Amino acid sequence: MRKLILKRLLFSALAGLVMAVLINEISYEILRTTQDRPPEIVRLTISPGTAERVAHGEADMSMPTSLSFVLGDMLVVDNQDSVAHQLGPFFIPAGSSATLTLDKVENFSYNCSFRADNSLGLTVLPAVTGVTRMQGIIFSALPMIILFSLYGFIAPLQPKEKKT
Repeated sequence: MRKLILKRLLFSALAGLVMAVLINEISYEILRTTQDRPPEIVRLTISPGTAERVAHGEADMSMPTSLSFVLGDMLVVDNQDSVAHQLGPFFIPAGSSATLTLDKVENFSYNCSFRADNSLGLTVLPAVTGVTRMQGIIFSALPMIILFSLYGFIAPLQPKEKKT
């Protein structure tokens, strides 16, 4: 009887761990985003004639409404327009560029002069690493193991005998 209980507990622990790994890794593959990369330089180009289009209320379809970054990315804004532009605290003269190092996990909403709605959202997310994936497995494995173990105790220990 004791061996059977120990077997069930070990099987429950193994089943819970396998289920946690499967759920986490399948979710990771389905929801994989731009976070699964090392920091890099991201360029945003303000095209010629942007100030004129914005003055007429026209949206530049090539200009995103928001951008997502990984912690440590550098945003380089190249102003190819003939007019100076503003992005939050950065003043970008015509024909020059500004660089913003994204070193804090945060959501920003900057006022900007190169979008018709005068707003640009920046989201800085932590990079997904092997450590963060392992933390997800550990945090989900414990409840799974408990769930499978409880089920193992609820299920009958011995099969019922058939009545003849």
